[in-house]
Amino acid sequence: MENQNEAINFGRSLIVPSVQELAKKSITKIPPRYVCQDHQKPLLISSDDTSVGLENPSTSTLSVPVIDLDSLFATAFGSSTYSSELNKLHTAAKAWGFFQVINHGISESLLEDFKREVFSFFKLLIEEKQKLWQEEDSQEGFGQLFVVSDEQKLDWCDLFYKFTLPHNLRKS
Repeated sequence: MENQNEAINFGRSLIVPSVQELAKKSITKIPPRYVCQDHQKPLLISSDDTSVGLENPSTSTLSVPVIDLDSLFATAFGSSTYSSELNKLHTAAKAWGFFQVINHGISESLLEDFKREVFSFFKLLIEEKQKLWQEEDSQEGFGQLFVVSDEQKLDWCDLFYKFTLPHNLRKS
C-alpha cells in the first residue's frame, strides 16, 4: 500500500513576479507578457450558448455560466433536468474553464468569512506573501498557475492555490 502522506505532484509552474506589486509601480505601458493579440483573445460563451468573440460583445448578453448543484444531485439520473444541467456543466468547463455554482449548501456566513480572509491575505505586505510563494515543482502557494514558458502570455492576476482535499495532500 502507498504511503498516505506521499506528496503527489500535479504539475509545475514557473515563478513569475507578483501582479499586485507590478500594478503599484508607475508604469506607462503594460508589459508585453500581459498583452494578448486579437487572435489570442479568449472566446466567450453567451447566456444562450452561442459563441461570441470579444471583438463584438454587444451581439449578446455575456454572463458567467451558472450551475445548479441541486439539479445535479437532487434530481433523478437521466431526467431532462439532470441532463440539461450536466450539459451546462460540460459546456461551461469546456468553453469557459470556470463557472458559478448555486444551491451548493454552503452557508452565506461561511462564504463571507472566507471572502474576508481572502481579502485580508491579498492586503498583506509582499514580504508576508512571499513566505507562501510557490515553489517551481508545485502549483501550491502564492503566484500564478500553469506558467510553462518564459514566452507565455500571463494573466493579470495573483493567486493563492491550496489543496484542501483529500486530506493527505494538504500541506500546513
